[in-house]
Amino acid sequence: WLNGLSSHFHFAQVKNPFAKNDQTYKRFKIYGGDLTEERGNIPGGIYIWDGQWRTWEWVVDEDMIYCNITITDQAGRERWVEIFRAPVSQPYFEPLDLQLVYAARPRRGMPNADRVDWHVDWVEVLQKTSIFDEVPAPFIAKPRLTGSVRAGATITCEPNVGGGITDLRYYWFADGYPLTFGASPTYTLTAAEVGKEIRCMVKAVGALDSPDAWSNPLR
Repeated sequence: WLNGLSSHFHFAQVKNPFAKNDQTYKRFKIYGGDLTEERGNIPGGIYIWDGQWRTWEWVVDEDMIYCNITITDQAGRERWVEIFRAPVSQPYFEPLDLQLVYAARPRRGMPNADRVDWHVDWVEVLQKTSIFDEVPAPFIAKPRLTGSVRAGATITCEPNVGGGITDLRYYWFADGYPLTFGASPTYTLTAAEVGKEIRCMVKAVGALDSPDAWSNPLR
């Protein structure tokens, strides 16, 4: 809502005709609250429309989920404060869809102007290193990246997918940052990528649950 935060999960409103038991669908909310000092225990509270730049952080650990934000203290220094922590639910271990939206609820106060702009400067996603070693079915081995890391060279990713799955997507990364993606198993390097660690993530979109696996790194 206008000056609050929620983290929740729910299935689609349209029932899945292929579900064995759609009664298992559950909606739940980990956190929902105003960003005030009284509700969130944040020194001085936060009003997200005050024009200040802040960094948000969501951390999903094995047993807990955390939400943190930076504030400016009385000395003018930026520091982290925790908004909430809660036991993590199973759906949060799956690929997450981060949605940056807001809804105005008159009973919680309206904006002070007819128009309120919300700017997002950057989004960075950090994955646990353990995911690089996972080989889910129908992968028969980790994807294999071959080639030379030099400007103008073309590198190739062997997907190592079995089960007759041919509908694949290749996601290319340099030092962990995304470059591009598509159906082609090859990528031509630019001068800007020389000296960086190149990886490819292969997503088997034609398989159940669209699993993915990471290649070896190239330097």
